[in-house]
Amino acid sequence: MFDYNQIRNFYDRHRSDHSDDPDFLRGTIETSKGIVRFRNRAEARHLSRVLQVERGQRVLDLGAGTGRWSIFFAERGAQVTAIELAPSLAAGAANNARSRGLPLDCRVGSIIDPPLKADESFDIIHIGNVLLYIHDADLARVRDVVNSHIAPNGLLVVREPVDPHGPSERHEDGYSAVYRRPEIYVQLFADEFRLLYERTSVSHLIPRGKSTQSVVTDLRSARWKKPLVEHVLPLVGYVDYELLQIEEFLRSSPLRGILGDSGIVLRFYIFKRGR
Repeated sequence: MFDYNQIRNFYDRHRSDHSDDPDFLRGTIETSKGIVRFRNRAEARHLSRVLQVERGQRVLDLGAGTGRWSIFFAERGAQVTAIELAPSLAAGAANNARSRGLPLDCRVGSIIDPPLKADESFDIIHIGNVLLYIHDADLARVRDVVNSHIAPNGLLVVREPVDPHGPSERHEDGYSAVYRRPEIYVQLFADEFRLLYERTSVSHLIPRGKSTQSVVTDLRSARWKKPLVEHVLPLVGYVDYELLQIEEFLRSSPLRGILGDSGIVLRFYIFKRGR
């Protein structure tokens, strides 16, 4: 059973050393700005290709962290409400939006019981890197929240780390997460939503037998290699969508043997309300 207070306190602790750099908005424990900037650029460019945000749309960001995706939507003219469990991350989201002159309605609370009025509805609901911290028994409560607050024909955007061979769990000091199989999130929302889009969001063109994490760790371990992570890797984010297409081609071809198992991957889902 996950302890949600423990998760909140974990992120509150790590927030104390967290930067408000424009590209560093994840509320993450990752210390490398290069890695964060790469992921930010790759994921934002991917989402921009497959989701059109219209000015004036109402967006609910559940588990907003320090506001990376709230700001993504607000920059496109949406009216954004951000819900975040950890008070320090919620304050960071408000500060990040304010520093950019963007309006953001930021509230502290859990996504399984968010501080929302019964009549509040949204054209887009976004959930990103949050469900891995939710116990299986509470996933239905998240679904009920979404169903209660999404507008007719509204869109649900889910971004979650998944394990194609899972489920698998990770337990560290003050940190627990579960990486479910990709189809679990499709099944979770299947009764009320139609799946429009599903795809891994970041390429994993890694030599066979290597994981993304081990490659990055190796690069950062040597002084002369570290600039590759901090300065070159972020530039790859601009073309990662194209690299993803190359990876998908290789994984579906006889050449797939040159790639190792990508392991845990981040998955994008876009659902539309109504069958």
